[in-house]
Amino acid sequence: MTLTATESRSIAEAFDAYLEAWNSRNAEACAQLYATDGDLLAADGAFLRTPNDVEHYYSEQLAGPYRDFRITNMDIISLRSIGHGVAMIDAKWDVIAPGVTGHVDVLATPMGSFVLTTSDDGRWRFAAVRIMIPFTLKETGAA
Repeated sequence: MTLTATESRSIAEAFDAYLEAWNSRNAEACAQLYATDGDLLAADGAFLRTPNDVEHYYSEQLAGPYRDFRITNMDIISLRSIGHGVAMIDAKWDVIAPGVTGHVDVLATPMGSFVLTTSDDGRWRFAAVRIMIPFTLKETGAA
């Protein structure tokens, strides 16, 4: 099943709205982009099961530990249909924190998978978001 150009554009708009809400510290706007049964597995391991949980989490994080972080260089690696009214985005982005370091350093380049569904109002919403921070295992010497 292939996404139409209109569907692809609408999904990208939802993704852009999420980025804008996160960078503007708007936890409510972030949560409104989730389906009623949508969930988030955050990079810190927190698992949030509802949009209300997502809003509460972002309210605390965006005003606390993430307050100086900004997302830049968002790159959608893939966007594909995985069923009627269901799509998946794999993406990566840079996290910068100029307020922490005094200059613009990339602190991390997380990756994420975002499953979106269409809602009753025809808008695409996040059904499942999984964010991870890739790491490299160091080789250890042979025993």
